[in-house]
Amino acid sequence: MFKFNFITDNDDKEKPKNDVTETKAEPKSVSKHDECHEIFPSKKQAECDYFAPNLVRTLKCITFPKHNVYHVPIEDIISKLVNEFDDIGCAEQNHSDLIAGIYEGGAKVWECTETVGDYLTRPDGTQCLIDQFEDSTVLDLGCGAGILGILVLQAGATVHFQDYNKTVLEHITIPNVLVNTKSIEKLKERCRFYSGDWSNYTENTEDGKKFDFILTSETIYNAANYEKLINVIKTKLKPDGACYLAAKLHYFGVGGSLREFEQTLLKTDIFKSETVFTCNDNIAREILKITFK
Repeated sequence: MFKFNFITDNDDKEKPKNDVTETKAEPKSVSKHDECHEIFPSKKQAECDYFAPNLVRTLKCITFPKHNVYHVPIEDIISKLVNEFDDIGCAEQNHSDLIAGIYEGGAKVWECTETVGDYLTRPDGTQCLIDQFEDSTVLDLGCGAGILGILVLQAGATVHFQDYNKTVLEHITIPNVLVNTKSIEKLKERCRFYSGDWSNYTENTEDGKKFDFILTSETIYNAANYEKLINVIKTKLKPDGACYLAAKLHYFGVGGSLREFEQTLLKTDIFKSETVFTCNDNIAREILKITFK
């Protein structure tokens, strides 16, 4: 059952009107969750319990055509973290999948993630789209459990994983990459991990690094973040690159919608987009392919 219980201190306050005569608000301080950090895999993570022979069988598997992506049982990780960290723990205690500015849903594998994986690995004539990812550079944006990044890593890509929550990267994403690569050396050679808000991620990684592909799934649920998301694509995508964005058509209770995001994207007048996949099973969702004009 898909849900977003959006918890915020400002739920009962009227939003200010977009009036140019209004006095500008004081700039907000950057929360510890917003700050951009590069997360480095540790020896402790490489010795994760799930590598033990008696626990390997507890790993979960998502099966795509000719590809299997394994991940640690997320419910077990959450139960261990619920009393230790204020992001996942706070969400779990409030029975919520999202708490704005604290936890952004990264500890779940959402429907659209599997939709993108199926799309990339399904045969298209004699080839699959995923064959294009060999020797490419990829940004898995809003990666959560890292399923898409791991999938293209298996295809030969170098991958940067980005998620809002440092806790998600440390306790879910990196262990998931490790159980699939089985090598911390390979992980360090071909992967990097970043936490934080998209604005701070863009500002703090201004190293000229651009990607052949950006993969992002279930990241348009909050219309307030559209400009930041579009700026990441503008800043981090190569001129001839492609961003594959998957989303539900509507995010009830939160307010985001795919068509609204697409309109915001096209207003920049630097991008074009096309719907490359549509799924109406259970929950309507689409994949957009976004490129520069």
